[in-house]
Amino acid sequence: LAGALTVSGNVDGLSALTLSQAAGAAFLGNIGSAAPGSLSVGNSITGTLQFTGASATFTQAALDAGPYLAEFKNTNATTIQSNTQFNNTGGVWLGVPSSQVTIKGTLEVTSSAVTLAGVVGTTGKNIQFLQDTVVNGTTKLETNLGSTSGANITLQGALNGATPGADSITLTSGTGTITATGLVGATNRLGSIILGPNAGV
Repeated sequence: LAGALTVSGNVDGLSALTLSQAAGAAFLGNIGSAAPGSLSVGNSITGTLQFTGASATFTQAALDAGPYLAEFKNTNATTIQSNTQFNNTGGVWLGVPSSQVTIKGTLEVTSSAVTLAGVVGTTGKNIQFLQDTVVNGTTKLETNLGSTSGANITLQGALNGATPGADSITLTSGTGTITATGLVGATNRLGSIILGPNAGV
């Protein structure tokens, strides 16, 4: 597919959703509500890959290196049921203010800045962002969603707000540790940084 792909309706019952070549792709309906499958994104995808329905559920997600922007902006919930690594270079956006993004495995963003909104977390597995993190609105980043143990949160790049002084983040790691090695608020200062219950630093 040389141009952009837009899917307006719901997608369900597929064993795999594979995107190998497109100049952007937008999924406007729900994905995998009753029978989720896997997501595979190849390195020939360009533009923006966007999920904006009420919910999207995948058994696993493989996001290859490529210049695309990956946006999971489902208004209620995004769920990936296994370890997830974002290798694309065009940026990653997880969540909107009303939503929860749940990764039932480790979460790693290797080569892009990541924007966070709403609640983003794992069920007792590590979170690692190797590049900059941008906070949009009132945001929670947690490693103990549905888990009493938690795990480590590592932020290696800068930590900034989207709008100076208007955004806040709560970090909760359960029994894990929180490590931030980059500058905080150097570009856009945060309104607040809150260490949630059972947050180890």
